[in-house]
Amino acid sequence: MEDPKAGSFEFADQSLLSDTFPGRWVALPYIYNALKTLRWPGVHDKIWRDDQVKNIHYILGDKPWNNPKGSHTEESMEWWWNYNDDRIKEEKAKNIDDGF
Repeated sequence: MEDPKAGSFEFADQSLLSDTFPGRWVALPYIYNALKTLRWPGVHDKIWRDDQVKNIHYILGDKPWNNPKGSHTEESMEWWWNYNDDRIKEEKAKNIDDGF
């Protein structure tokens, strides 16, 4: 059965979870879903700490996986490319090839 409110959720996954579990969830700090745009000068660069961020949300526009390595000046894109290179090396050492 479809919830009639589902079509009105502003943020699909977050809104569904908060509607399903009212009062039973805790907001996580930004470091677990750090929007890449928060790092930009004049946005929230004063609170962003590179050494504390756990996950980057590549919101809006360019995604690192859709661009060749080194084709973008944004440092967070370079982080993704480097981590992905490491992932591929580790998987190849284990004979894993997912094609990505």
